[in-house]
Amino acid sequence: MIKTLDFEENELRSMAIQNVVNKQSCDEMFRNFSDEFTFTAAKMIQSKLFYKQKRMLLAQLQLLISTKAFNPVVYMFALRKRIEVSKELMVTDVEQGNPVRIPACLSQEKLPSSFRFYDPVIRIVKKNMTLHKKEYYALKH
Repeated sequence: MIKTLDFEENELRSMAIQNVVNKQSCDEMFRNFSDEFTFTAAKMIQSKLFYKQKRMLLAQLQLLISTKAFNPVVYMFALRKRIEVSKELMVTDVEQGNPVRIPACLSQEKLPSSFRFYDPVIRIVKKNMTLHKKEYYALKH
């Protein structure tokens, strides 16, 4: 029985080598690689564009908030939007493995020490992280 397994294994290896040498198989092998690379590159470009747009939106919101040149309702809306965008950017940085600084609008340092127990940063990251990244970090740790 061991000899037949060795024979079958050698037969599979020789077929694999023949497939690699065969021109059509090589084309197919590289075609699959290029399709995967194109998909990965498109996804990376899309994520960079999303990140840049969010950064620009955050800068615009910071400018509007610092001027305080509008009514209180719009001001509160701008503050809320700034917090949402800051959360998205922070989670994106965590997912990409970049160094992360907690944004000032999410920081609890300005509040009394009794509020620091309820620091929501970890909950924000866990809630907003993509399922793929959650699985990756669960397997890593």
